Amino acid sequence: RGKLVMEDGMKEWVAELNLKAGCEAISLSAFRNASSFFKAGISLLCSNCWDKNYDLTLQLHNFYAEVEFCNGRFDEVGRVTKIIIEKAKSLDDRLCAYSILIKTLGAQKKMRNAIELSLSVLDDLGEPVQDTSRDDLVKTVHVFIKMENSQFSNLKKMEDNKKGAVMKLLHTLSFYCVFAESRYLPFALNRMLELTLSHGVCKESCSAFATISFILCGLHGDWTGSSRSGELALLLLERLQAREYESNVRNFVSTAQSWTDPIRMTIKKKFTSFEIGMQTGAIDDAMYSAAGCCYYQFFCGIELPILEKDCRRFIKQMSEYKQTLAKDRVTILLQVALNLMGKSNNPLELTGEAMIQSQFIEECPKQMKCGFYILSSWLAYLFGEYKLASLAVSNRMEAEKTTHKKLEWVGFTLFYDCLIYLASARRKQNSLTSDISGKSKMSGFYPTALMKKLVDYTQCNNQHRLLLVEAEVAYSKGEYNVAIEKYDSAIVAAEVVGILHEQAICNERAGDFFLAHGNIKRATSHYGHAIDLYHRWGAQAKVDHLCKQVP
Repeated sequence: RGKLVMEDGMKEWVAELNLKAGCEAISLSAFRNASSFFKAGISLLCSNCWDKNYDLTLQLHNFYAEVEFCNGRFDEVGRVTKIIIEKAKSLDDRLCAYSILIKTLGAQKKMRNAIELSLSVLDDLGEPVQDTSRDDLVKTVHVFIKMENSQFSNLKKMEDNKKGAVMKLLHTLSFYCVFAESRYLPFALNRMLELTLSHGVCKESCSAFATISFILCGLHGDWTGSSRSGELALLLLERLQAREYESNVRNFVSTAQSWTDPIRMTIKKKFTSFEIGMQTGAIDDAMYSAAGCCYYQFFCGIELPILEKDCRRFIKQMSEYKQTLAKDRVTILLQVALNLMGKSNNPLELTGEAMIQSQFIEECPKQMKCGFYILSSWLAYLFGEYKLASLAVSNRMEAEKTTHKKLEWVGFTLFYDCLIYLASARRKQNSLTSDISGKSKMSGFYPTALMKKLVDYTQCNNQHRLLLVEAEVAYSKGEYNVAIEKYDSAIVAAEVVGILHEQAICNERAGDFFLAHGNIKRATSHYGHAIDLYHRWGAQAKVDHLCKQVP
């Protein structure tokens, strides 16, 4: 009998060694090795371990579930978290399992389930949902905006563990509310700020400010609130050394900063955020950053073969880690690239190797659906199908009615809305004109005024866009000399910023203008430049299309 007791004691000691080894492996970002250590430790526990050695058992199971989430083994996460929830003695001891389970649901696009579970646990913690509007959130944000850096830095640290647990859940809730366009987003963010004011700052406070910076940025936002929230997020990140939230914070803040910084700077910031997330085990944040990196490459006009390669690389990782939400975001961009490169049957329909358009639309969340309509309208415009482009814009505007934040994509959306509007009006295809000008969609749509507001944010990213819109307006008004001046200026400005496809579009529109006015020589010259630029970009389908259209 004494020998058996010794063996049990030895097993417990070795299980503790496995716990320490697993934690060390986590610090080295070796999550698969960590999983093996924790699993081995659990296998050494006795049958009544939850009674005999509760703390060790709980720690091993919690860590094992956490690293299996990082490894994308969601079935195992579900099995282990179920055990923890059943065996844990208190709600506090179940919180870690709930948090991991919520993230697992969200990663698999089960965002409604993730949000409902978050709200249920918050209610158990004495934090029921409060009726909170966006205006309520902005008012609370401005309490912090008025603080000097010194005053903000002197805010006490949160010491209440229960409120700390609430902040963790609110952080997870807010992350998925962003993508699900849930009505609970203002509540989650506002409550995080309220708790920060009343109980002190914590690591999750960084995330709250970063998310708010993202939510409030753009033409339809509150730039003062967005900019200052981003600054506070980075200040707090440094003060608290909140490494586990660094990927999340830097990703959201970089999106807000892209409105004022040269857009190419954002690509590097997104990739850095991706690397940090992979190192720290914030896999969902890492993959969201990777998706952002791909989109900003696209906005910058990176060559399509490079974009295709990076999209495929990230999609492979997202598949390995079962990050379905992030994977779907990149998949649609990959199909756009394939269409442009001539690797699909119909360049206007996002159906091919990467996805099936009808299936995607049926299954994707509302925000992603808006992104689909933006890209669809852009493709239709690029290939001269203005009626189809108009329809896609109308569908997007309908979907946007219940969203917290419009997908502006650093001016990309507005720019092409303006071009589609002007092209449709000029060709008397009035479906978009009625939708955009009428009170049912957007009253008072003035392309030039809106583009000037956009340029006020960042001239380096949008000056060529304003000039092209002004050229198209002058063309529509019959102002021949003004149009020529604006087209020439737009082409030069687009070349300076170096966005290949927008350089090509400027030249193509100039070609259309000169062709319509009988100047074949200049039209042919601009079309030739456009074809060359589209070719350099890698858009063989567009090259073929334009070659068939030009004289």
